[in-house]
Amino acid sequence: DIERNGVGALYSTHPNKAPEDMECVLRELHESIPELPIHVLGTNACPPQRSFVKYTQLPTVDEARRIYNQSKVWIVTSRTEGLPGVVLEAMSCGCVVASTDNAGSAEIISHSKDGILTRIGETDQMVHAVSELLQKPTELERLAEASRSRASDFTWAKAADKMESFLSSLNR
Repeated sequence: DIERNGVGALYSTHPNKAPEDMECVLRELHESIPELPIHVLGTNACPPQRSFVKYTQLPTVDEARRIYNQSKVWIVTSRTEGLPGVVLEAMSCGCVVASTDNAGSAEIISHSKDGILTRIGETDQMVHAVSELLQKPTELERLAEASRSRASDFTWAKAADKMESFLSSLNR
C-alpha cells in the first residue's frame, strides 16, 4: 500500500509550463515544510540545485501512477494549457490539484470545489494555498473525493459521444 504523504509535480523546461515558477514554488515549499516529500516527474534532467526533490526522469506508467498516488496535492504552474492531461491524471489518482488559473485547468477545476486555482505567476499565492491545504486534512479529503468525481467526467467514451453529437448536429 502506498502512503500519500507529499506533493507532486511535472517539471518541464517549456516556457508555457513556467519552469521558473515551478522551481520557486517547490523551493519555497521545501523551505517552509522541510519534512514534506516532493515527488517530481519529467522528461528533462533534474535541475542541479533540486536535491530536495524525489525526481523521476521519463517514468513508466506504473512509476507515474505511484508518484501520483504518493501525492496529496499536485502542483501545476503553467501559463497556458489546452486540456491538461496531467491535471486529469492527478485528479483520477486522488490528488487535489493546485493549479494556476490557465484556461485548460480552469475549464476542469472549480476553485475550492474540486481543486485550487491561483493566479498565473503568483508563486507566493500558490505556496500559501498548498501549505494551508496540507494543514486541513478534512478539506484535503473532501477536495480529493470531488476531484476524482470531476475527473470521471472526462473519459474517452464521453468525449466520443460529444464529438458524435456535435458532428450529427452539423448534418441537420
